[in-house]
Amino acid sequence: QDERLYEDALGCLQGAVEVAPLDRRVHNNLGRLCYVMGRPDEAIPHLQRAIEVDDESWYPHYNLAVTFLDLGREQEAVARLLRVLEFHPKLGLAYGLAADLLRRPARLWAGSDLEQRLADLERTFHPQDTPLRARRALALWRLHSPERRNLDMALDHAQEEVAATQGRDSTALAMFARIQFARGESRGAVCTLEDVAARPRVLQDHAGLLREYRKAIRPDLVSL
Repeated sequence: QDERLYEDALGCLQGAVEVAPLDRRVHNNLGRLCYVMGRPDEAIPHLQRAIEVDDESWYPHYNLAVTFLDLGREQEAVARLLRVLEFHPKLGLAYGLAADLLRRPARLWAGSDLEQRLADLERTFHPQDTPLRARRALALWRLHSPERRNLDMALDHAQEEVAATQGRDSTALAMFARIQFARGESRGAVCTLEDVAARPRVLQDHAGLLREYRKAIRPDLVSL
């Protein structure tokens, strides 16, 4: 039934494009719908058309960045993401996408202008004016950057996110544990993840990380 609803919406938006070919919202919504329907290649021209109509709207730039990232076109995703940050330097959604990008191999983003953007953000960082997702992006950057890796700073950023969420965000705690482990604090990382694992609805990634770190402490420990 959802598929039928999507197809109906697709038909309506395609008709709207014919009626209002210069409406960037219609092109953006059509591109977004194509992406949601699992058709990222079809989404791209609609989102690009939205940008041609109105280059100063951040929505199609953001949606295009998401689409490019999904297709493994990281450099193009970075370019769109940077455009979004030109409009909204503190946009949490943009830094959430940056965090997704920074989890990918460093060769795909190292040396890009995104690193300079993060360096500028870190230099002007103010807790009251920085979204939580930006703190996670900064932590990942300092953890994974080949040239600017700094585990002390990565830990500081992760601690700030944990403190800001009062320890309630399991993903923030898992990020903190990753950095602890990278610093050689294996037992501390395990303690952090055990706190996460004791909560309802533990993510598989976090449970797997806990098994990996426990095994690093006790190589003979195979199962939990």
